[in-house]
Amino acid sequence: MNNHQGVDFVYARGGPISSEEREVRDQGWKWVNTNSINATQYDPTKHTIADPTKPDRLETHSHHGSSTHMVVSGDLCIQRRQDDYRVYEISSAPGSERQDRVEPSVKYSATSEEGCTFVEGHKCLSPESAERFISRGTLRMVDRRRRINFPSSDAIRTWLRQVRFNPDGKAHPKWWKGEEAILDTRGARPPMRDDVNTDLLEWFEYEWQKSRPPGRTNSFGIVWQVILIMIGLGIVFTSM
Repeated sequence: MNNHQGVDFVYARGGPISSEEREVRDQGWKWVNTNSINATQYDPTKHTIADPTKPDRLETHSHHGSSTHMVVSGDLCIQRRQDDYRVYEISSAPGSERQDRVEPSVKYSATSEEGCTFVEGHKCLSPESAERFISRGTLRMVDRRRRINFPSSDAIRTWLRQVRFNPDGKAHPKWWKGEEAILDTRGARPPMRDDVNTDLLEWFEYEWQKSRPPGRTNSFGIVWQVILIMIGLGIVFTSM
């Protein structure tokens, strides 16, 4: 729970509800959710979809932070697309590895022979994952200030889908230091009230600052500082 901000994301049912979700969370993955996919259809004419509401694969994607998958039942064949192409399987079969870890920004996809139910876990919550977890009923956003006419859950979800996220950014960036905003809200609709917008910026900065390595420096900020110093020196020498 983030007690420093005017808004917070909390579990809709008070916390992880299955033993597998609790197991993943006890490993340090703060945000967990159970997902299911059907057996992957390579030839739609030869397979029957067990549940048309579920996808039959995980499309290629990545996350801003570390993530994990723990298989509850079935199998996941995961294809990582980074510097090299790597394929591996996690499964609930006896003697098989049932959990993995995916590092930040690594693109991957997944298929399944039998269909799969698995728990996904994240160390930090991004706007994209927050929107997805809210849409599945796992999380909800609460207003700690108890404001009148607070945006609806649908409005929050729509807004979260449209913002651009920079996990190294700041809620109140100092542009002269080369800092950038943690959320680029330009063009996001519906427009968010200024006070709610500020609370969301501060929530995501607080959420992600703990994932930043100590002493991490913004190289763009260093360039800006050098430029400002050079401009200052130029003014001094010009006036001499």
